[in-house]
Amino acid sequence: ICSALAVVHSELLMKTSDLPVQVVSTWLHLYGVVASTMAYLATRQPGRSLLDGFTWLVWTLVLANGVLGFVVSFTFRHGGNSVKLYGASLAVPLTCAVSGPLLGQYSGSGFWLGYVQAICALCLFYGDRRMLCSIDADVVVGSARGRRE
Repeated sequence: ICSALAVVHSELLMKTSDLPVQVVSTWLHLYGVVASTMAYLATRQPGRSLLDGFTWLVWTLVLANGVLGFVVSFTFRHGGNSVKLYGASLAVPLTCAVSGPLLGQYSGSGFWLGYVQAICALCLFYGDRRMLCSIDADVVVGSARGRRE
């Protein structure tokens, strides 16, 4: 409920103010810091610090997410739609492949079947029209001719 109210509040702030988006975003982040600090102080246990229990793996993930944030913003600013599409398409299986050995979290067959379905949908949407409209026999004959030449 709090997350939904925060989204509605942020949209209201952005739509009704004449300030730049960066200023409104800074306000929202500062409100988040204040709210998180108050929640921490209200629930703090004596003898424990704020960062108790964080391992090197957590700090590695925080650092990697920070770097990836810069990469994503650079891609959105300077990359074309195809770069964005390929980047998003490759990020999902790469994350799953890395999370298995590092975290012991392996994706099930449902995830991979859904990912294959999404890749097929992308191929159908962005694929070559002649290839998609031809029948299988034409594709096989065309590929056989290409090998002979």
